[in-house]
Amino acid sequence: MTELTHVESLVINEILDDAENLEEIYRSLATQPAPMLRADSRVGTATLPETRAGIALAELADAIRSLVERRLLVVRHDPAEAPVNDLSYVWRCWFEAGTEVRELHSKSNSDYKSR
Repeated sequence: MTELTHVESLVINEILDDAENLEEIYRSLATQPAPMLRADSRVGTATLPETRAGIALAELADAIRSLVERRLLVVRHDPAEAPVNDLSYVWRCWFEAGTEVRELHSKSNSDYKSR
């Protein structure tokens, strides 16, 4: 498998368990709890309005497009809609991990469990 960017890795991590669309991926990354120092000096958690890593929606869309082009993600169209033949699929479709990604993930999990 080719090397992944940080954002591509985040996208793959989000879609490993089930299909996700761009909006769900963004919301999941944008609402992850991040450490925050409270007024009383205790460390708590807060939900930030932006992603912890400062990832823009456009960066996620570009990562999805790149992963689909490299066949690391599989595009799932809504059966009620006509298939999309342009880049709007990034904004309208759902995505699942491709075979290569699933095999590597499965292998890494079995390697980890055998330790």
